[in-house]
Amino acid sequence: MKFILSILLLFSAAVQAQSSTHSGAISVVESWNRASNTKDPYILSQLYADTLTYYGSRLTRSQCIRDKKRFFKKYPSFHQELDAMHIEAITPRLYRVSFDKTVRLTRNGSEKNYPSYLLIDLSSSPVRIVEEGDKVTDANLAKRKVKQTRKTAYSFNESYTISGRIVKVLHYGPPGYGDDPAHDQKLTAYVLKLDSPITVISNDGGDTLNETTTASEIQLVIHDFKKFKNLTRNHHRITLRGVFFSAHTGYHIRDLLMDVKSIEP
Repeated sequence: MKFILSILLLFSAAVQAQSSTHSGAISVVESWNRASNTKDPYILSQLYADTLTYYGSRLTRSQCIRDKKRFFKKYPSFHQELDAMHIEAITPRLYRVSFDKTVRLTRNGSEKNYPSYLLIDLSSSPVRIVEEGDKVTDANLAKRKVKQTRKTAYSFNESYTISGRIVKVLHYGPPGYGDDPAHDQKLTAYVLKLDSPITVISNDGGDTLNETTTASEIQLVIHDFKKFKNLTRNHHRITLRGVFFSAHTGYHIRDLLMDVKSIEP
């Protein structure tokens, strides 16, 4: 009987703790909502963390408040209402509060609904908002990211021009490719170090050899060193044209390689 009573007491304490945590998170959301409707940047600044994710951007509290002030100045009749609040524990002290936010920008304007959320850190003192966003903005940012990736991405088996610095890299070859350094061949590979990483996307039809790869270094495959003698100059900046492919033998020491076709001016 005492054991059962102890279990019940522990369960009751856990429920009370969870209820208290939920109440703390909801209190922050309600304060944020009131401050937004009263256009009070001071209260909002007390609620935000020193840095937070604000509709997809990483901002300081000051940057966030400046944006709020600009928004309130542009829409002095702005008003929002919250409904269908849902609380989810990300960690024991980090909670995501989701809700439907109905927004009216002007006094006689139409209302729009945004599935929104706040991420609240209950471990800080005082409790702080570490992220503010909505699903509409998140979806638009994701679409923009996909478009940008497609725009800047490369494909296998197509010819491209790319620039970087040549670096000579020593590595082990056959028979062990590094498993037996005393007997393995010592080989030199030429690698193009890029200023920033690139992504090469596998063909839609399915390519069993090449896999979508992001890389900042490209191993160069050179068939005629007389033709490409400038490639032997270490740390020399150069522009090359060639075709990308993925590593698939022991001679390939980088995930991404280029079959060099020409040196560009």
